[in-house]
Amino acid sequence: MKYAQLVELPDLRLSKVTFYSIRLEENTRSEFADFLVRMKSQQQTLGQLGELIRIIQNIGTKYGALKHFFRHENAASALPPPHFQYVDIEDYGVRLYCIRLSDSVVILLNGDRKTTQKAQDCPLCAKHFTLANRLARKVDEAIIDGYIRLFYKELEQDDNFEIIL
Repeated sequence: MKYAQLVELPDLRLSKVTFYSIRLEENTRSEFADFLVRMKSQQQTLGQLGELIRIIQNIGTKYGALKHFFRHENAASALPPPHFQYVDIEDYGVRLYCIRLSDSVVILLNGDRKTTQKAQDCPLCAKHFTLANRLARKVDEAIIDGYIRLFYKELEQDDNFEIIL
C-alpha cells in the first residue's frame, strides 16, 4: 500500500484561492514541487512554465478558481485553461494536473509536456494523468466520509490522515 498526505503550499495562499498539493510517502517533496523542479530543468518548457505560474497567480489573486479556467480530465482537472494556447510549440504544451475542489481551494499535482492528443497515450503525461485521477477520487471519498472538510479557503483534515492509494 502507498500513502499520500495533503500539504498546504504556503507561498500560494493567495487572496482568492488557497493552493495545496499532495506528497507521496516515498517522496521528500510534493507533487507540485516535483513538477516545478522538472519543468525548470527543461529548456523547452521554461516559457510554458512561466505562463502556467502567471495563470495560477491570476486565478489566486484576481478571479478565483472558476470552472472555466480548468480543463476537465475525468475526475481531475488540468491547467492551462481549455481556451489557452501556447505560442510557437509543436505539441500540446505543458499540462499541470490538479483537483479543483471549489472556487477557493485547488490541489496542484504534477504533469509534463503533452505530446499526444490523449493524455492516457502520452509517454510523458500518462502516469501524472492516471495518478491525478486516482487522487481526485480518493480526495472526493475522504470529503464524503468526513476525513477532509472544506471551509471556504481552508482544507481541514483529521490528525494523521493519509490517503491510501
